[in-house]
Amino acid sequence: MLNFIIIVAISAIVGFACLFIWDYVWVFWVIGVVLLFTGFNAMNDGRVKDRRFKTGFRNNAEDTSDLGLGLKLICASVMIFVIAFNARYILPRPHSGSKTETSSSIKPTVVETHAPSVGPLSPATVTAAPKPSGQKQTSGADTSHPETASEELRNKVIDVKDKVFTDEEIDKLEEEKQYHGNDPIVRARLGLPSRTTKRIEP
Repeated sequence: MLNFIIIVAISAIVGFACLFIWDYVWVFWVIGVVLLFTGFNAMNDGRVKDRRFKTGFRNNAEDTSDLGLGLKLICASVMIFVIAFNARYILPRPHSGSKTETSSSIKPTVVETHAPSVGPLSPATVTAAPKPSGQKQTSGADTSHPETASEELRNKVIDVKDKVFTDEEIDKLEEEKQYHGNDPIVRARLGLPSRTTKRIEP
């Protein structure tokens, strides 16, 4: 039991010292692996079998294996592995303080930008956008009352139907529609006035 305590104490002291001085956690793993292989070697019987000798082993060698010592070394290696696994979470790193100080000392510079204040526009500065010359300005009555606009369109359609076209107007419309026949159905469909009545037949 005393040997086991001494081995664990020496391994822990060396491992923690290396962690604080060099910040090398892999030293724990190296010590644990060495103890593990040493424990397996202590439990292994290294004698060579030879039936020519009385004991059945070459040169009548004695059994040097020690099961108890091997188990102690294996348990010590397991404890070292546990320490190595949790060392980064338990112990602070030596350089962590300086990193935090440098990060805290550097403060971000905030640049304040002020948008230019825009005062209320005076009535003289407000100008309406000009309307294109080709666009006709509709009256307020037409935009506010769509019924009057529809009535005006109906009146225009009625005026076109009641209008008496001249021969020149009929010739011009026939050239636009590219139809010079006298079929009343086709002429009514195309919106061409009749040659006889000079009007658009329904």
